[in-house]
Amino acid sequence: MHGPLGYEPPDAIELSSALLVGALAFGLSTDYGVFLLARVKELRDDGNDDPEALSLATQRTGGLITAAAALFVVAIGALATSTLVFLKEIGLATAFAVIVDATLVRVLLVPSLMRLLGAANWWAPRPLRRLHDRLGVREA
Repeated sequence: MHGPLGYEPPDAIELSSALLVGALAFGLSTDYGVFLLARVKELRDDGNDDPEALSLATQRTGGLITAAAALFVVAIGALATSTLVFLKEIGLATAFAVIVDATLVRVLLVPSLMRLLGAANWWAPRPLRRLHDRLGVREA
């Protein structure tokens, strides 16, 4: 047994644990991303320009996203105390992925990329625009 968690490292990473961690991390990052982008869109619809809407949305959602991520890290991190190596791997890897997503991605990468892209953030492919026109989906 090694370290404070009593972790006996396996010879290799199981494919199933890597796939599960990837799916969990993708789902959570998509959830946080949609939450942030929905706030940016609301502020933009209220008349703010793109940089100001992005700044306000990041400020207003930052605490909530951080709190949700912290709760999830504690809950899923509890799996690291399990006696099963598979659950320890899942708990530690998913907690690490959520920490990275909630701090680096949401705070640095998403706002930076949205600032660089500007109006291109709201571009829609032609087939999607045609579908919206056919269904009558319009901006407020």
